[in-house]
Amino acid sequence: MPFYSTPGLITRGLRLLLLIFFLINSGCTSLRDYRLSLGTSAFVAGAAAGASTAGPDEGPETQAALWGSIFAASALILSEFFWSDSQSHKQAQLENLELSRELNEVLKPPRRQFQEVFRYDKPTTLGTPPAQLRLPAKTQVLVFKTDEWVFEGSEKLYHQNLIYEFHPPK
Repeated sequence: MPFYSTPGLITRGLRLLLLIFFLINSGCTSLRDYRLSLGTSAFVAGAAAGASTAGPDEGPETQAALWGSIFAASALILSEFFWSDSQSHKQAQLENLELSRELNEVLKPPRRQFQEVFRYDKPTTLGTPPAQLRLPAKTQVLVFKTDEWVFEGSEKLYHQNLIYEFHPPK
């Protein structure tokens, strides 16, 4: 005769407690919570089985602790094989690698490609009144193509595609 059908071994209170515990642990939000509830539930089930099957010369508390720990360890080992989250860990690593590549693309040093040279033969003023640049005669201008992102403070980011270098006569 199995231990669970023997009259008087598992009281109604213990059955009710086990039922409530299993119902509470059935609604888990994450894999980690599920594993913890599975281990705890297995411990409770093993403890109940160990306490109810303890012989007359064995202490029920000792048997409950022994069988509860065996059940919990077995359940957690099996859950590691069946519900391993290594796939989600690999996915997170790939996403992190892609984001770091994008960040390095934005923050990499600019590549400058020479485009042209020209010279202002007479004095010239460039720009509008608040930000004017006055160039003397015979100023040489070097133009470079670039693909550069420039931060201004923490709230502005500019994209530059041309760089002008002005070299006045010596």
